[in-house]
Amino acid sequence: MWQWQGAPANPLRRVEKVREIHNDRYRRAATPAELAAFLAKLPEDIRTTFEFRNATWLTDEVYLLLEQHRVALCLAESEKFEVPKVVTAPFVYARLRKEEYSAEDRREIADRARQQLDQGRDTFVFFKHEDTPAGAIYAEELLAAAGRE
Repeated sequence: MWQWQGAPANPLRRVEKVREIHNDRYRRAATPAELAAFLAKLPEDIRTTFEFRNATWLTDEVYLLLEQHRVALCLAESEKFEVPKVVTAPFVYARLRKEEYSAEDRREIADRARQQLDQGRDTFVFFKHEDTPAGAIYAEELLAAAGRE
């Protein structure tokens, strides 16, 4: 049902990284009760984000569960699917997978990142980077715009 993305917990504790969890969109959807039980088992000292790839998970009930456990809703977007920009944790985690972002889109992303940073939230933003160098270029722009070079 749940797929861990990344390294096991102990190395994550040492480097203060984020553990990402994907909900496997090809299997049955878990219930909010199953999600709550799973969240209760997560180590509290490791920042965790959930990436839901099915709109049925994008509910106030799920947001509240994530918030209660200080787990971030992954703010993912692509041409096919976009998660609402709901912040559920003391940090923000965004995966931006569109093929292209206009200059205006990138300014808006930078403004949102700056707002989160100004509110004291660590902010992790990942651009799609598999096919072209555009994602790396966008990331450099974002770092500069956020004053984090």
